[in-house]
Amino acid sequence: MHSRVSSLLHIESCIMPGLHKCLLCDKKLTSAMGIRYHMDTKHRPNKQYECHYDDCDYKTARKFCLKEHLRIHTGEKPFLCGLCKRAFRCQSHLTAHIKTHNSVKPYRCTYCTFACKSESRVNVHIAQKHEKKT
Repeated sequence: MHSRVSSLLHIESCIMPGLHKCLLCDKKLTSAMGIRYHMDTKHRPNKQYECHYDDCDYKTARKFCLKEHLRIHTGEKPFLCGLCKRAFRCQSHLTAHIKTHNSVKPYRCTYCTFACKSESRVNVHIAQKHEKKT
């Protein structure tokens, strides 16, 4: 399955450079690595790590994802911004936050001149401004 998914991701990236769509749901990301991570964490069948909190049905195939998820329940935020002291539960959230402290906008729309600081924001822009309404 892995090589089939990789081949389909490659074909998809040739058709829509700069925008990668999940083959199993409507999620769209601007990087092939992001979509591979999404496929691996959201659609992987062997989800052996489960949250032990009541009324929570979270399951994942990756131990570190469960560790990050558990911080939702515990409130732990071990990643601290050195500029404003804001705390985050995930390293990736801190990394995204740090970009807000500068004027660099590395994520660009493939259809127009729009640029922003986050991949998720450019995905929202593309969905709202460029995709055909059905």
